[in-house]
Amino acid sequence: MTKIKLNEVQHIEKYGSIDGHFNLEYYDDDNDKCYLTSLYVSEDKRKQGIGTQLVKLAEEIADSKCYSQILLKCNRTEWVYGWYKSMGYNHFQDSDFNDVWLIKNLR
Repeated sequence: MTKIKLNEVQHIEKYGSIDGHFNLEYYDDDNDKCYLTSLYVSEDKRKQGIGTQLVKLAEEIADSKCYSQILLKCNRTEWVYGWYKSMGYNHFQDSDFNDVWLIKNLR
């Protein structure tokens, strides 16, 4: 089982605007994986495809930086779990309580 680095983030890059944003986190000693965190779409902009656009942008940025995988953590009992699965993310590893790590291969 791959160890997920929770509190050892070496780099965080922030992308987006006031309407929606996300972070990409990565580590100097892992050239394969990056982590999508803090995805947010403002309440008045939801249900307009902005979240999907932000996830796709995160994947494009990760791919352009030569990462082969992108991971994220979400609650398996929330709607967002199915939303990520519909975008090609797969269950990777259980985390705390109802949280799971999802992964998507970019290459």
